[in-house]
Amino acid sequence: MTNNNKQGPGVKVERRQSRPSSSGRVRDLPHLFQVRLNQQLQDLGKYARLIFNDHFSIILLALMAFGALFYRDLLGRLQDQPLKQVQLPVTLFVVLVLAAGMSVGRHVWLTQIPDQSYLFARGDQWRSYWAKGLLLGFVPGALILAALQALIFPLMALVSAWDQGQLMLFIGVGLVYRLNRSVSEYLGAFVPERAAGNRWLIIWLNTLAHGLGLILTVYLPSAYYLWGYLIPLVAVLLMNLYLYIKFKRDRLAFTWVIDQEQARQSKLYKWISIFADVPSKEVRVKRRSCLDSLLKVLSTRHPNPYYYIYLRSLFRNQTDSAIWLRLAIFTAFLLCFIQSSLLAGVLGCLSLLMSLVQLIPLAKRYDRHPFFRIYPNQAMGQTKAYAQAIRLVTWIQLIIMALGLVIGQRQILSTLVIFMLWIIVLELLIRFYLPWASRSKQKPVQ
Repeated sequence: MTNNNKQGPGVKVERRQSRPSSSGRVRDLPHLFQVRLNQQLQDLGKYARLIFNDHFSIILLALMAFGALFYRDLLGRLQDQPLKQVQLPVTLFVVLVLAAGMSVGRHVWLTQIPDQSYLFARGDQWRSYWAKGLLLGFVPGALILAALQALIFPLMALVSAWDQGQLMLFIGVGLVYRLNRSVSEYLGAFVPERAAGNRWLIIWLNTLAHGLGLILTVYLPSAYYLWGYLIPLVAVLLMNLYLYIKFKRDRLAFTWVIDQEQARQSKLYKWISIFADVPSKEVRVKRRSCLDSLLKVLSTRHPNPYYYIYLRSLFRNQTDSAIWLRLAIFTAFLLCFIQSSLLAGVLGCLSLLMSLVQLIPLAKRYDRHPFFRIYPNQAMGQTKAYAQAIRLVTWIQLIIMALGLVIGQRQILSTLVIFMLWIIVLELLIRFYLPWASRSKQKPVQ
C-alpha cells in the first residue's frame, strides 16, 4: 500500500509502521513489536542527547550533591528528635514518596489505532505481543523505585524495626509489589467491558497495598514487622491470580489498550517537552487575564517588537512560563526548610542558572517569524531585547525565592548577603554567559 501523505517524514514513518499488512516490511506481530520498539528507542535516544547536554549534566550533578548534603543534615536533625514526634510525619512522607515511585513507568503496549481494523483477527497472538511490553514498562519503573527505596530506607530504619543490614530485602519486596502492579496493568487488557470501571481500581490496589504494608511494618510490634509488609503483598498476588483465571478467555479490551498507549506516549512526550522541542507536542499559548495588566505595563517600557514578543512568550507560552515559574516556586519551597546559608545561596544560584540554560533557545526562536523576515533584522536590538526580557522574569524568580528565605526565619544579615549574592550572580550570567550561549546556539536563517 502506497502512502501518499505529505505531512512530513515523522508522520510517514508512523503510518508505515501502523499498516503492516501489505508493505512487506513487517512479517508478523513479533516483528511489528520490534520495529515499533526500535523506532521509539531511537526517538528517546535523540531526545536524551538533547536533554543531557554539558550544561544540564553539570547542573544535575550539582543538584545531586546539594541534595545529598541536605538529606544528611535532615537525618542528623531527625535523629535528635523523640521518636513519637517524628514517627507519623516520617511514615506519611515515606508512604507518599514510594507511592509516587510505584506509579512511575507504564505498560508499553505499542498498539496503534489502525491495528484494531487491520490486525484484530490475530486474536490470541496479541496476548504474547502485549506481554513483551510488561517487562519494558516494569524495568524503568523498578530502577527508579529501587533508587527511591535506597534513599528512603534510612528514614524507615529510624521509625521502624528495620535494620540497616536489611536494605536489599526491603528493596526486593518493594520490587515484587511493583512487578505485581505491572501484571495488574497487563491483565487490564482482559477485563471485559462490563467491568471496565474496575480496571484502575485493580491497578491502584497494588499501590494501596504497598502503602498499607509500609504503615503496618512501622506500627506493628517489632516481632511481626516483616509480616506486616508481606501480608498485603500475598493478598494482591492472589488477586492477580484470580483475575487471570477468571478473565483469561474473555474478549480482549482492544480499545482500552489503544487509549492506554496514547496516554503513555502523551505523558512521556509531555515530560520531554519541558527540556526539548517535541514535534508531536503542540505548544499552546494561553491567555492569563490576571497578567494582562502586568504584561501591558511591562511591554511599554521598551518600544522594541522583539521585547514584546519575548515577554509574551515568557508569560503566556505554557512551556516557557513553566520553566522559570516552577523553578522559582520549587526553590522557594526548599529554601523554607534549609538552615545552612551556604546551601541556600548555592541552591538559588543553581535555580537561576537552570532557568537561563533552558530559556536560551528562545533567543532565535522568532528569526523565521514573517514580521521579522519582512522588516530589517537589527541584531543588536534583538539581543538587547532578549536580555531585558530574561532579566525581568529572572528578577521575578529571584523575588519569589527571597520570600522563601524570609519564611525560613533566617537572620536579617544572612538573608541580605544571600540576596546580594543572587543579584551579583544573575547580572554576571546575563551580561557574560547569556550572550555567549546564545551565539553558540545560533543557526543561519534559510
